[in-house]
Amino acid sequence: MKLRVLLRLIEIQRVLLRHRLDDYVRATHLYRPLRFLFFLSPGVWSERLRGVSRAERLRLALEELGPIFVKFGQAVSTRRDLLPADIADELAKLQDRVPPFPGALARESLERAYGRALSQVFSAFDETPLAAASIAQVHAARLPDGEEVVVKVLRPDMRAVIERDLEVLHALADLAQRYWAEGRRLRPRELVAEYHKTILDELDLMREAANASQLKRNFAASELLYVPEVHWDYCRTDVMVMERIHGVPISERSTLLNVEGLGRELYPELDVWSTASPILREWMRERSSVRALVHELRTRAPELIAAARGLPALLHELTQRPPGGARAPTPAQEIGELLDELRAARRRDTITLGVAYLGGGVFWLAVSHGHEWPGWALLAAGLGIIACGLRR
Repeated sequence: MKLRVLLRLIEIQRVLLRHRLDDYVRATHLYRPLRFLFFLSPGVWSERLRGVSRAERLRLALEELGPIFVKFGQAVSTRRDLLPADIADELAKLQDRVPPFPGALARESLERAYGRALSQVFSAFDETPLAAASIAQVHAARLPDGEEVVVKVLRPDMRAVIERDLEVLHALADLAQRYWAEGRRLRPRELVAEYHKTILDELDLMREAANASQLKRNFAASELLYVPEVHWDYCRTDVMVMERIHGVPISERSTLLNVEGLGRELYPELDVWSTASPILREWMRERSSVRALVHELRTRAPELIAAARGLPALLHELTQRPPGGARAPTPAQEIGELLDELRAARRRDTITLGVAYLGGGVFWLAVSHGHEWPGWALLAAGLGIIACGLRR
């Protein structure tokens, strides 16, 4: 493992300890021998004495660790079915309330991209950002003709920061591929390589502008969706300028439950579930109808016909004797071997599922506050599943 990758891993565990996320360090074998060293640091203890909630500690740690970790927080914040409400609410702040970088740096980046003073490009530019995210932030501006626009600019040195953490991910994926029993099946190297390409594409704002323009063309005649216009003359690899529109963020719009709660205040007799149930029943009827079955068979008919054509040759090959009088393995023997392999694979999958349940239980107990029974239930379920897998 490269020295800079090892140093980055040590830095990650220092941040976790400083924000009192000790459980993550104790759960990682690589960090256990080093965790006591960081308790000697005054910076660790000064941060640990701050009276902040567990959810805020997690968010602050992800922000300090950088864009790769912020994006992880953004992704899991949408899974409110898996996270406690306080953690989901806090991580949702990572969507557009990441601490911004100074507006003066944004101005310098824009002037460097355009090769001239910003006053010669925009008639007005607000250095206070409208929103900040893990990779870029957005500022309000005005074109020389007076049109309001938003300017998206990448954070300084973003590519170097992301490539450093991608190198860490590649090193961890390589270790998992080599030494983890499930590495060959889950192929972590390929997953990281795909994420590598995806995250680097996000650093090319010209690509994002092209996607936005294509989306606008696709919905040009739509009355349901309006896509802001991209001002291509002002776009660069690290800058994108779009028409500014005003509206309500999607995160502030009510879900079905919130709509029902608001509706009951306005109209006490409203029952959203009774209103929606006929639609759901109709959808289920369409999915399980004879027509749907016929459509599925018609769609897969070429595959079924091709498989049926190969069956006679396969049966003949299984039953014939090889030359020289040696008896070929009977179909029953081959089927028995196949069943043994399937049982072994099922046993491995069962044990892996049990370990996942155990991990979920440990995570829940680490972050829960007053509601520990789901964590214990996950631990009990994990032990039971592992026991079943070992008996197979």
